[in-house]
Amino acid sequence: MIQQQNLKLICLQDGHQDDIDMICYNQYCKEFRLNCFQCIKKGIHFAHQGDVEKINSIVEFMDNQNIECDNLIDNLITKIESVNQQFSQLLSGIRKKYSLQKERLKYLNSEQINDFLNSFIQFTEYKEQIIANISEQIQNLNKSFDNFYQQLQLSSINYYQINDQNSTTKDCCNQGYQLYLDGKYDQAIEILDKSIQQDPKDHLSLWCKGDQLKRLNLFEEAITFLDKALAIDPKHVDSLCWKGDCLRRLNKHEDAITWLDKALAIDSKHVYSLCWKGECLRQMKKYNESIKLLDQALLIDPQHISSLKSKGFCLEYQLKYKEALIYYELVLMLNPNDQWTKIKIDFCKNQLKP
Repeated sequence: MIQQQNLKLICLQDGHQDDIDMICYNQYCKEFRLNCFQCIKKGIHFAHQGDVEKINSIVEFMDNQNIECDNLIDNLITKIESVNQQFSQLLSGIRKKYSLQKERLKYLNSEQINDFLNSFIQFTEYKEQIIANISEQIQNLNKSFDNFYQQLQLSSINYYQINDQNSTTKDCCNQGYQLYLDGKYDQAIEILDKSIQQDPKDHLSLWCKGDQLKRLNLFEEAITFLDKALAIDPKHVDSLCWKGDCLRRLNKHEDAITWLDKALAIDSKHVYSLCWKGECLRQMKKYNESIKLLDQALLIDPQHISSLKSKGFCLEYQLKYKEALIYYELVLMLNPNDQWTKIKIDFCKNQLKP
């Protein structure tokens, strides 16, 4: 929480140079909202004095705004999850009614086969309609998202850019990521090493190098740099989470959960921490506990591929092949070239054969 002693701001209106001690919360006010006593004496905000408060009121105001923001996000996530559930139900229903393994024909009588043929032939005329209708709705939804993004001016956030050094650090991380994605691993590490050499306390570059090493399966080396990042910022969620994942990949599941829990204690909605803790539990064969965490991750991000894969894997190990197929097929819709998922789908289908 912001402390009052950190809010020693100087009023620059009309060259006053006095401490700012008042703030205006009126929704329609066009004046500068932070003012000194001289500004107030001149009559600024006179038409809505009831909306002017002491500067220290901003702490409570921001707390309330954060709660409202979280509530809005939770509400939107719930609505998207509802769509995701209905979509999964639609996929499951189509598969059950319109997909029939040829090996099952011998178990059906003539009336059942006739009913299947009638249903399937009639289904043909609906397929294009289903695809066209859903595509149109998705396009409209994406357009709504884009409109709100523009109306709320979400691309113009600047109050997190504290100073030029942070901006340079972010550029180094982004440049390192892009070089990694281009397959230029040595250059990516070189860029980050230069950043770290210039500022050994640059925890973001330390974390970023740890991430690069993790992607190269150099987990113990990655942990070394993540520990350095955490020595500077013990509450850096991504560093806590990434260290947990490195330990998971080293099959140190209990230790991994300890670090992932530290990340979740700071950000309970951190999708990667939820997913990787779920993966730890899955590898420990605690499938129901794993699914609970993966469901939390998917509630926040219904298209999180790693969580979808892990939940499918849990269901598969519980011999719930039909349910596992739903999640594997969602993965394939998001990434049609995922060979691992294609193999899993084939396996589940073979297990469902009579």
